[in-house]
Amino acid sequence: MNLNLSSLALRLRYARHKKGLSMEELAHKAGTTRSVIQRAELGGTAIPRPIKSIATALDVSPSWLAFGEGAFDYVSKDAVEIAIAWDKLPTEVKAALSAAILKK
Repeated sequence: MNLNLSSLALRLRYARHKKGLSMEELAHKAGTTRSVIQRAELGGTAIPRPIKSIATALDVSPSWLAFGEGAFDYVSKDAVEIAIAWDKLPTEVKAALSAAILKK
């Protein structure tokens, strides 16, 4: 799987979806407005002023969110790709893999 997170807009949308937040919920947690989040996700703004509070609300590094530097959520890109693939697995497969990996 090859993630294209080459822009702030793509990274913001990706991180917001991973947290399961709507634009409104993220805006509230970050102390900003939905329009700021929406403009950033549409690529209509370079770097929004409240980037640090947005990153904090998403539990990601501000430098990752703004510039793509470092890793998402302070984990490796491989770990992020594995987590995405894991989310797509059927429940039964997840249970079997968890049992095998964690020796449950």
